Amino acid sequence: MSAVLITLAAIRAQHPCRDRWSVLLRGLAARGYTADDPRPFPLEWVLDICGLDDTLWAFRAVVIAEGAPEWRRLLAADYAEHVLPIYEAQYPDDPRPRHAIETARQYALGRVTAQEMAAAGGARAAVWAASDAWAAELSWQEDRLRAYCRGHLPAPVLNLLAKQPP
Repeated sequence: MSAVLITLAAIRAQHPCRDRWSVLLRGLAARGYTADDPRPFPLEWVLDICGLDDTLWAFRAVVIAEGAPEWRRLLAADYAEHVLPIYEAQYPDDPRPRHAIETARQYALGRVTAQEMAAAGGARAAVWAASDAWAAELSWQEDRLRAYCRGHLPAPVLNLLAKQPP
């Protein structure tokens, strides 16, 4: 997978707030871009300029190529799986979050239906129960997002992609 690219027009179409848009434009100006520049640039630049929250928000503007895995959902599954041990330590007999994460990955790869995904989605509340680890998690999430932006997918995702039919 190559680096994830985005354009200012795609971000603008998502109606960014004025303050954060200005921050992004100033940062991109230092890299030779203007507000109406049509050239794509690496999503990782948004992370460098604006930080994790704004980059996650900007994800909605990333266009996924026809037939490509929905890697935004894959990244969300990575995030959830990373804190899963916290939840499982408190609720070792509850398989719902692990099942929801795996189903989300399979859905992103087109291997399960929307109905199957919705059924697994009932576990969301259980997944979010592990959210007390959020502050400690931010650094890991930024590193994982940076890897995705650079096109460096983690081994479990690469393994899933390798098993995907042509």
